[in-house]
Amino acid sequence: GAPGAEGLYGVGLGVSVAEGRGFWINSVKPGGPADLAGLRKGDLIVTIDNKRPGSLGWLRKMLLGAKGSRVDVGILRPNSTGLTSVSVFRGGGSMAAAPVLSVG
Repeated sequence: GAPGAEGLYGVGLGVSVAEGRGFWINSVKPGGPADLAGLRKGDLIVTIDNKRPGSLGWLRKMLLGAKGSRVDVGILRPNSTGLTSVSVFRGGGSMAAAPVLSVG
């Protein structure tokens, strides 16, 4: 694995950059932490723990953390107004078996 990545868990998301806006959720790992928390494909990630990630690299760092730790993901959902905050617990559900090195 990558140096320093041992013991870091993600939330099971695939994302792409929405230039100047945030990060689109392209895929959600079935049964993974993001899925269990209710994040959906097409949601726009705007904040992580009330901070705006400036790049995909930052987003990845902010999403990774200790197993079972909480991360608050601020999203804009199509056809809804205002930011929705979703609490996700890293490394839960179907991702409990092993740390993840993919995006988020």
